[in-house]
Amino acid sequence: MSKDQFSRQRKVLATGVALIAVFGALAVILYGSPTSSGVHSHSIPGIAVSDGLVGFWPCSNAITPTTGSVGDLTGNGNNGTQVNSRVNATLNIGVACSFDRDVKQYIALPPIQVGFPTGDSPRSFFSWIKSTDMNDTLVIFSYGTGGARQFVILNLNQDGPNTLHFSSNTNDCGITNATLENGKWHLVGFTYSGSGNLILYVDGIASSCHLPEDLNTVLSGTANIGSSVSLGNPSYFSGQIAQIRLYSRTLAQSEISELYSAPPG
Repeated sequence: MSKDQFSRQRKVLATGVALIAVFGALAVILYGSPTSSGVHSHSIPGIAVSDGLVGFWPCSNAITPTTGSVGDLTGNGNNGTQVNSRVNATLNIGVACSFDRDVKQYIALPPIQVGFPTGDSPRSFFSWIKSTDMNDTLVIFSYGTGGARQFVILNLNQDGPNTLHFSSNTNDCGITNATLENGKWHLVGFTYSGSGNLILYVDGIASSCHLPEDLNTVLSGTANIGSSVSLGNPSYFSGQIAQIRLYSRTLAQSEISELYSAPPG
């Protein structure tokens, strides 16, 4: 090989390496940097408080009307399917998923949940809700298996009317003085930092609620929006849910206030 040929090959190789670096950087910007397990946890342009999102179901234009598919906008592929309903209703803050408890409507998430927090790891969950019943237990979100401390359920009214409740089987905690009203939009959710440290939120207002034991969440192939993971006697939601968010980290108070001040639309 001549010197000229060798020089040309080196230039071609250098150009190729540079192009790979450029396209790689572009992919990180557009799609985020996956973890070692392939989970995308990154900022999403145009979406408030998106760092650490592992599941985001806005219940807006991400719904496919012909199939009832409810899209996960994080890129992790945790797309849901509406069970017993393909209804979405226009709201004053955007579009939401509608649920009728009497006919057992809910959203089933895929059997393999990518990026969902397990064990006692930190996590946060938030969504906008508008209920039609403040007397019976209404499940907002759930995932995990049926063992003690191995699942997570957030629901309303378990401790009586207008209450917000976190359950992990016998490992429970709730707010009994929540200002929740039928027919009105509320931002509800929780943050968990590990070691039983749970904070429940209603409309940006925090209520500390220490769990008796640490979580030990185990993914079982079951995760639902609007229904509990219990196969024996599941509970459901009645009303509308929008902007459903699951994080693999603990959100700060300022971030929760940002979510509350920026309703979906």
